[in-house]
Amino acid sequence: MASTFSPDPNHLGPGAGTAAQQTAQPPQRADEANGGWDGLATTAQAGTHGSWGPAGSAAPDTLTECAGVTASPATAWLAPTYVILRDGSTHVHWTGTAWAEGNGVGVATAKATSRKTSTEDDDDE
Repeated sequence: MASTFSPDPNHLGPGAGTAAQQTAQPPQRADEANGGWDGLATTAQAGTHGSWGPAGSAAPDTLTECAGVTASPATAWLAPTYVILRDGSTHVHWTGTAWAEGNGVGVATAKATSRKTSTEDDDDE
């Protein structure tokens, strides 16, 4: 007997959708602590350490899974900002164009300010 593939198998019940519809669903991770499933994070906020969002979503398992995550800010994250992958120890940061392992690089530069010299202040005398 030849085996066939049904895109909407009867054992899944009505509304299960086609294989294409099922693969188009956002990735999920098992949440053993709460006995359910968490959607994979779609956003990341820089910090020490930063956070994944939306609230209740699962952190990506790998650097590759970060590809669909929107970073905030969208510019390169500066040291020491990062978020932590699902393993609980791997730091990743946004370079401004891609995700990379480790903490953000570079340092914030202070905005230059001008100061009047004491002779400029004496113009009113």
